[in-house]
Amino acid sequence: MNDSPHIFSVDHIRMAGRFMQVAGWATRAAQAEHVTITFPDGTRDHVPRAFWNRPSPDVAAGFGADYSDARFEIPIGFPSVLSPHFFARTRISFHEDGQSDSFALLRPDQLPAGFTDRLDGPEAERDIFSLRLGIGIPTYNRSGLLRQTLAAVRALTSVTPTIFVADDGSQDDTASVLASEQGLSYVSAPNRGIAWNKNRALFYLKEVARCDIIILIEDDVVPTAWGWERDWMLASLLYGHVNFAPEWWTASTRGNGSWHAPVESDVLTAQCSAFTNEAVSYVGYIDARFGKYGHEHVEHTNRLIRMGYGGHLHDDGVSRRYFLLSGNLSLRDSLSNHSADEVSRNHDVLMQIQNEFSYRTPWRGEDADIALFRDEMRLVRHV
Repeated sequence: MNDSPHIFSVDHIRMAGRFMQVAGWATRAAQAEHVTITFPDGTRDHVPRAFWNRPSPDVAAGFGADYSDARFEIPIGFPSVLSPHFFARTRISFHEDGQSDSFALLRPDQLPAGFTDRLDGPEAERDIFSLRLGIGIPTYNRSGLLRQTLAAVRALTSVTPTIFVADDGSQDDTASVLASEQGLSYVSAPNRGIAWNKNRALFYLKEVARCDIIILIEDDVVPTAWGWERDWMLASLLYGHVNFAPEWWTASTRGNGSWHAPVESDVLTAQCSAFTNEAVSYVGYIDARFGKYGHEHVEHTNRLIRMGYGGHLHDDGVSRRYFLLSGNLSLRDSLSNHSADEVSRNHDVLMQIQNEFSYRTPWRGEDADIALFRDEMRLVRHV
């Protein structure tokens, strides 16, 4: 094996589909005689040359023409136990002249700043296939879109989920649509706005269904690939909370949107987000003082970041970078419930509450609100 330094990068570990896809490049890949993958249990697979001797004009541009075939994209079957720690203990080796160079598929220094120790923590050892997954879908007056989202979630989610739909007083046929569904729980309750309605889903999935990981997905968002939820579950174990970067997203500073290298952005949207049970335990819910529309999700995520979940603070200690995942979800055209007046009112609420302590209950501060929320939870139906 030549004396040049071995430089490598794992760009993506894609989880959707019937096989994992490990994509990256290594300077040794251009000269290697054979390549192997060694798994945590000691078993080893030989990788066919077609998967690792691939064109790499970008690598050649930086290291010279000898490295024009340094890219790899290796399919790996899913293990029976899948956790972030699995990737930290799985190694790829490049062999030449009786010698070999190897590296782990995932190293601590590949994770975002402030989270490089997460591979050593207990959460990184948790098997996503044994966790209880909850998927919450808040909805309002979009019965047609809701049907499509439910069908896609059922067809493409590989880990059996608990599905909960929170209907915020829809005036269309949403209630009858939900009553005709099978294999989910739902509540149809009076309209109280986005914050209160998302809290219905979060509370049910955390406190009633006891889910380990909760994904909230808007009713106009559909999964597009088998196993789409695996990225969200792995990222949740590492960061506690993540959000979504749509295809058109450009507001990023680093990261590629994968579960191990999320986009780091100064802004975020609320189409899909995920939480660990632990994160909700310590930060709580969306502040129910927000009205119908605007700012509630950002304020919640800001509190999560303050407590060490889902992003990190800039050096100024005030502005934030949010962790976002991309791919495997599609946004459909829908009628927005946006209201400039509601956004303005909610902005005033944000200014009043943004420096309060981090934990919030799913209701407001009065006993009457607790009783109201409890009574709504008693309306939950299972079909």
